[in-house]
Amino acid sequence: MLKFKNKFKFGSSEKDAATSSSPRNSSESRASLPNSTASPVPELAKLSLHDSSATLPATSSPAASKEAIDVASPAEPLLPTILAANPGVLIVKMYRSQNVTLPISINNDKQILQALALNTNDANVSTLLSKRLADLVQAELGASDRNSSDSSPDLLPGHVASTVIPSNIDIPNSNGERVIKPLLFMTVEFDNNMIMVESRKGTADLCQWDRVMTFDVTKMLAHSQTSSNFLNINMYLRLPNRLVPAAERQNNLNMFTMNNSNTFGDLQVGQIKLPLNLKCHSKPIQTVL
Repeated sequence: MLKFKNKFKFGSSEKDAATSSSPRNSSESRASLPNSTASPVPELAKLSLHDSSATLPATSSPAASKEAIDVASPAEPLLPTILAANPGVLIVKMYRSQNVTLPISINNDKQILQALALNTNDANVSTLLSKRLADLVQAELGASDRNSSDSSPDLLPGHVASTVIPSNIDIPNSNGERVIKPLLFMTVEFDNNMIMVESRKGTADLCQWDRVMTFDVTKMLAHSQTSSNFLNINMYLRLPNRLVPAAERQNNLNMFTMNNSNTFGDLQVGQIKLPLNLKCHSKPIQTVL
């Protein structure tokens, strides 16, 4: 803090210089200050040096100076300002999901399942799905022989269906170009910010993601008392209409998203709601999907 001593001389006249060489000891000079109206210097009462001691107007009366000090308003207390000490970033890494099962049964349509297996975006996944479908056919034939029936089951349970559905397919678009369309995807939401994550390759039960997402939480750290929130992860699967039984749609309306045309959309496979406290969690948290 800077402090200033009043050693300045304002509004002196020629008479002051003639009668006294020291304005500090001259009462005539002090008396001439209030009467000097031609001086362009502003009044001392309107000046402020922002010091702890208020600047007083020039006066010849010590009592007036004391009165000015007594009536000065006390300084208002400063309100604390909350500022973020450091920027905050929440990093979420998705590597792979495993042992995923569907919450519904699907139609046992081998034609659709074989078409999906042959149009995956990875040759190894295509070979794996074809083998699983062949094993499924053999298992169904063995079961039909034991039951003396030639028919296959109409539905595949969820834990079997997830093993014969790819996470991605490679199909031609309207221009004839091959494009990769993910059947399996996730939405990751934190603090009202949502990011959609698409699968890279694999099957519905064992998928590879290899994605990194970042959320800016600087504002949340600065203004929240607890900085507690939930990391919401939802997994969805795009199923061909021929694979979804009508009864499953009607009985599980809450598991399907709705399109703009009020038609059934994607199937919600699962959800994870992970509580986080940004002021406490400083080490990585590993969650197996």
